[in-house]
Amino acid sequence: MIINKISQKYLSILFLIITVCPFITSFILEYFLQLIPCVLCLIERWIHFSVFILAFLYILYKKNWFFDIVFFGIIVNILTTIYHIGIELHIFESSCDSFKIINIDKISSSCAIPQYFITIKLTFWNIFYCVIEIFTIFLYKFLTIKKIDVIKS
Repeated sequence: MIINKISQKYLSILFLIITVCPFITSFILEYFLQLIPCVLCLIERWIHFSVFILAFLYILYKKNWFFDIVFFGIIVNILTTIYHIGIELHIFESSCDSFKIINIDKISSSCAIPQYFITIKLTFWNIFYCVIEIFTIFLYKFLTIKKIDVIKS
């Protein structure tokens, strides 16, 4: 019984770490590697933060509708990133470049100019990370449901 609670605690911590990592990584890329985000990058960043908060609430209250909102938030982030990739590839016309966000000493970059990290576009990294988040939330839900069923038996 105690072992199940401990492992569920570590699983919850791992789940939260995976949902908060893209948010923290975006700040590291901006402030330490000087990659200036565009408007869509900032939107994607705050969607990641919202997913983290909702994931925390899901772990805390175990309500399925929190799980549904977390999943929906990740899907919205994927769709936003696909639109962002379309702008970078000049498939879509950029409507976000008319909005400029001032960050202390720098102005946001153009959404049509891709940013790279380790020779891969940040938008592709974001899609990859969203897939990891989806895998993680379903794994978490499956493992916690399994453990709750075992504890009840």
